[in-house]
Amino acid sequence: MRTLTPLLCLALLAGCTDPGRSLQPFSDCDDMQTYMRRMANKELRYNDGSRGINIGTQFDVMAADSEDTGSAAPTEYSTTNLQEVGVDESDLVKTDGVHLYALAGGQLVVNRAWPIAQAAQLSNLPIDGWPRGMYLLEDGVTIVVLSDLYWGDEPEPLSEETVDWRYTPSALVTVVDVTDKSDPHIVRETYVTGQLMTSRRIGEKLFVVAYEDIEVGEETSTRREARAAIYQSEPWEWQGRRFDNRLVARGDPEEGDVWESDVGPTCDCEETWYADDLGGTFVANALVLDLSDPLSEFEGTAVAGRSDTVYASPESLYIAYSEVRNGVFTSFDDVLETVVHKFDITGDIPSYSATGIVPGVLTDQFALSEKDGILRIATTNMGQSRDESDVDNGVYTYEEVDGTLEPLDFIIGLAPGESITAARFIGDFGYITTWEILLGDPLFTFDLSDPADIVLGGELAVTGWSDYLHPIADGYLVSVGMETDTGGWGNQLAISLFDVTDMANPTLKERELLDAWGSEAQNEHHSFNYFAPTDSLTIPSWATQGETVLEVVHVTTEEIEPIGRIAQSNTLTTDDYWCTGVRRSVVMDEWVWAISSAGMTAALIADPGGQQFAVPFQGVDPCDGGYYGEGWW
Repeated sequence: MRTLTPLLCLALLAGCTDPGRSLQPFSDCDDMQTYMRRMANKELRYNDGSRGINIGTQFDVMAADSEDTGSAAPTEYSTTNLQEVGVDESDLVKTDGVHLYALAGGQLVVNRAWPIAQAAQLSNLPIDGWPRGMYLLEDGVTIVVLSDLYWGDEPEPLSEETVDWRYTPSALVTVVDVTDKSDPHIVRETYVTGQLMTSRRIGEKLFVVAYEDIEVGEETSTRREARAAIYQSEPWEWQGRRFDNRLVARGDPEEGDVWESDVGPTCDCEETWYADDLGGTFVANALVLDLSDPLSEFEGTAVAGRSDTVYASPESLYIAYSEVRNGVFTSFDDVLETVVHKFDITGDIPSYSATGIVPGVLTDQFALSEKDGILRIATTNMGQSRDESDVDNGVYTYEEVDGTLEPLDFIIGLAPGESITAARFIGDFGYITTWEILLGDPLFTFDLSDPADIVLGGELAVTGWSDYLHPIADGYLVSVGMETDTGGWGNQLAISLFDVTDMANPTLKERELLDAWGSEAQNEHHSFNYFAPTDSLTIPSWATQGETVLEVVHVTTEEIEPIGRIAQSNTLTTDDYWCTGVRRSVVMDEWVWAISSAGMTAALIADPGGQQFAVPFQGVDPCDGGYYGEGWW
């Protein structure tokens, strides 16, 4: 392991207090316009004036006539796999134990899922845009769906109102009343400029982050025209926009429903934060909705500048971006760092707290974690030479001090020449896996019980690599990843069981290879369904036979034992195999549901290839709505 002297380490982290990266609010809309014009002109100078110029830079069959509401729920059932306890995340499937709600073919499909023998589709409801996830509120009658609209997709609200919408991606929040499962109806559609980045639900608050590269004026063909469009812009053109439609009253089929609509900024200019450091014409809108009244006002704040990763704890929202080497807004010193902005979300709207700079770049949201107000973070440090040998990894702790995230401690120089493939912080402990094609997959363990004194536990080198780490009990982790060069025919999907009860000596207790090329669970943790009451792990896989199936695996702290798989082709008839692969699962007592855009299939966990019950989704085009594409490519 490469080590550095304490003085050199402190020098490397000195940039974490760089005041140029800290945020401050715009004083007014004119102030915001001046800043954004400057950013747009910097982008303009970088772009090629010989072609059209966009202002901004892009980065990287069963049926039911009525519902039997007298059926009791199963004793136990699985729910969405979350990173943090108490922080709900949107997903394609939600359940209350009796009903199973799925997003498929651009629609919300409502099903009765329990008892298994009475399972049936109850209704389906089209959702505007491309649905990406949803929340089911505890009242059991309210669902919130999050959707994307891409370039050229015009909003089609049920209010039938039109709006002079900026030609830009937008996010849509749709509130659905499912009191009558056979006749759900939409009560609100709120469109926000910017691509849906992520969302979280904490208690009665829904947080939505939409990320936009603001373009002002029509597409232009010369630099002169583009520059004129920038200077002729109005202040409001540099703000995120919101188009809200609320149902006032339901009408009869002839007269129709009564809606009210309004258009305005996502937040005031004075609630938009920026840094002196150049950040482009990007804006991340962080909005919050009080779910105790789903028709109340969306409120929030915005951050001008790039955003790559969002993480949320019960108390804080972190918006981060990792620097790049190419493009208009690159690293100043060629050392790639990650800028992290912290927001307090315990009040009415997100309130900016502090900014920190961490050496290296992030893999995903699991590289960030907060415990007792301390931020733990794992990054891959790319160095300055751009040579592979200059790459290594580190784990850091930060605390908020007077508006700055100040470093407490760090361990760096881990796995030279390799990069992080998976990270997880659980309680007082942290884990990372790295991968390099020749050396295999080292697992590192860390004790962070004293955040001012991180202790490196141990290192375990095994072949292949891990993409996602999941705790199944104190001191035990299960990972999904790949084994390399198995029998000379390439990579193979692998489930690994790690014993980390002795932090200094982690061990690989067992690894099972599945007859599959990979799994969505490698890059989408909502596909990973470990359910402790049944000691079962269910994940979709791309089977080598060509069909996407649901793998059912028995997992304990002692062993991994593949049980079998659910192939929906046995019960659902469809020719669209390319867009109807299994993507999610729900366990109910001894049964497991495999869900795709074509329908859902249930089988016993102990015998997934045996008797099955199927509910094909009627009135749903399984290849519509982009359901099959999210998380697969």
